[in-house]
Amino acid sequence: MDEKIPEENGETLPAHVEKEEEMEVTMTPQLEHPIVTPGNADISNTETHMEETTATLSLQSVCKTEACEDEDQPAPIKTRDEVLLEELPAVEEVLVSLPEDAELKPVGTVSSIIQQLVIIQSLKDTPPLTDDSVIFTSDRLAVGKVFEVFGPVSSPLYILRFSSEEQIRSKGLTEGLTLYYTPSIKEYAKYILTQQLQV
Repeated sequence: MDEKIPEENGETLPAHVEKEEEMEVTMTPQLEHPIVTPGNADISNTETHMEETTATLSLQSVCKTEACEDEDQPAPIKTRDEVLLEELPAVEEVLVSLPEDAELKPVGTVSSIIQQLVIIQSLKDTPPLTDDSVIFTSDRLAVGKVFEVFGPVSSPLYILRFSSEEQIRSKGLTEGLTLYYTPSIKEYAKYILTQQLQV
């Protein structure tokens, strides 16, 4: 692993240290943005009729600007009516007392967890649920309400939104976990009426 790479001036560097690449920056009065070309590029064929200023910069010094650093990036671009997750109100905890005789049926499995969102892939032959349907674990504990439904009606995906990633962990939600709904209690299970969609 301590392989050496010979340098032009006779010195050697360890293999893991990269040689600093030089770039040539050419600025003309009529251009707003500098033209950056590698230091070893042939620019002899370029015709210019104006006075030019040339400077040589290392690649590392070019990337030390604010535009190269992730933490200094501006807020993401959004449409006029778009609302980011951080701008939504906090999610209310679902406190549901499910009767012992209430039937639980599998609705789907957790396919992924992205930040504060849990995505559930529905199982085949389950009726599609709408927003605000309550989802449960096999222990009959309410996990949360459906925040959004997307995908095909025949096999929809459900999004559960939480206030934090810690809240997701505290509920024991992991990828591959099967979640449930209560078909017999209408206030907890709301359905998409597929007959109305076909009209």
